[in-house]
Amino acid sequence: EIRYKGTMAGLAFREMPEIRKPEELARLVEIVELLAAERGRPTMIVIDTLFTALNGGEENGGKDMGEVFNAMRTLRQKFHCAVIVVHHTGHDGDRSRGHSSMPAGVDVQFYIKAKDMPDGNSSLELANPKQKEGKKHAVIFLTTELVPIEGLIDDEGETESSLVIAAPTQDMLANMAAMKIGRA
Repeated sequence: EIRYKGTMAGLAFREMPEIRKPEELARLVEIVELLAAERGRPTMIVIDTLFTALNGGEENGGKDMGEVFNAMRTLRQKFHCAVIVVHHTGHDGDRSRGHSSMPAGVDVQFYIKAKDMPDGNSSLELANPKQKEGKKHAVIFLTTELVPIEGLIDDEGETESSLVIAAPTQDMLANMAAMKIGRA
């Protein structure tokens, strides 16, 4: 909002309930229904992170993961919107951690990896290893910018900031081309 002089009026921030439990899912549905009545039907629900939504559940267990996938399906069907889950990779960074149902249970996967550039800048590589229907997207590179949030002070008295993702600059694109980044 600050970086692009836009508005985040359609966003709602809530604590992530343990959606695999029916009573917690019902509570989330109720909250989304209240927000929808006030702001209109959501186009996207983001679960950030899967680990938080499990809240002590076993991400390596098929039962717990199946319950989470069922909850996400319920949200998608009830609100006719995309449900996006933020999940972290394992230590190797090449696949999602947790139960083998994870890749099978999603329609689309994107991986974001940080890339350090020789000029000292960093970029993000966004790859699409799974696309259930349709063609996979080409790898794209993005930049990040730390933007201060004026008027929001943390516990140490410092100005809070937010990480903003943006398209790469022309200089970055030129550097990437020179280093043959993003080419097979």
